[in-house]
Amino acid sequence: MEENSGNVETREAPPAIVGICAPEHFVQAWQIAREWLEAALASNAQHEWTIEEVGERIMRGEWLLLLMGPGEGLPVAAAVVCRNSNPLGVPYIGIVCCGGSQMETWLVPLLDACKVLARSEGCKEVVALGRVGWVKVLAPYGIKHRASIFSVEV
Repeated sequence: MEENSGNVETREAPPAIVGICAPEHFVQAWQIAREWLEAALASNAQHEWTIEEVGERIMRGEWLLLLMGPGEGLPVAAAVVCRNSNPLGVPYIGIVCCGGSQMETWLVPLLDACKVLARSEGCKEVVALGRVGWVKVLAPYGIKHRASIFSVEV
């Protein structure tokens, strides 16, 4: 343990483990993850899906629910990923939404897991749609800002 300047003992949290939620555990996992993912969808006007649609796509096997946590006990975060193709037909793994707590423990393991999934699915990249603040958070991990979406209400 280290001591910080406030003489309070702190401990660095170990990296989270990322796992794909098995279909037979979806109902139980969804009770935990739904709130995090609903908040993520609500905080980003670029998302086109409701939390109900996200849950239905996971149940149909179109999208995957990933759970992140310490390995023992309950997960601390969740993400939804899908395989998709860009307008040129190039496949990619898309991070549809993610949320939870203790991001410093699960961000790198989540990115690594998505890269492994992308390679196994024959994809060339991992893509995420998010708020502008994610650009700064993800830049140290090799993520590049490739597009912005603008809109005006009519």
